[in-house]
Amino acid sequence: MMRSLTARQLAFGWLHFALALPSIYLLLGMPLVLREQGWSGTQIGLLQLAGLPAVLKLVMAVPVERCRLGGGGYRAWAGLLGLLLGLAF
Repeated sequence: MMRSLTARQLAFGWLHFALALPSIYLLLGMPLVLREQGWSGTQIGLLQLAGLPAVLKLVMAVPVERCRLGGGGYRAWAGLLGLLLGLAF
């Protein structure tokens, strides 16, 4: 029983490491490589800013899954976020 649990935890840890490794490279390694290639800090910053929607999606996932707005679920959240987006512009 203990060996099976340890093997599962080890496999789970390796999976998380494999999923985190590309993110670590994109956040830390790639800007260094681009800087060595002659890119300016502004260009690197704009390139990294393109990943902001993915971060916002990750942040919004928890409230959307946990809170039901008016019992409508995803449709209510889509309407609310669409309305906020329309008001922002």
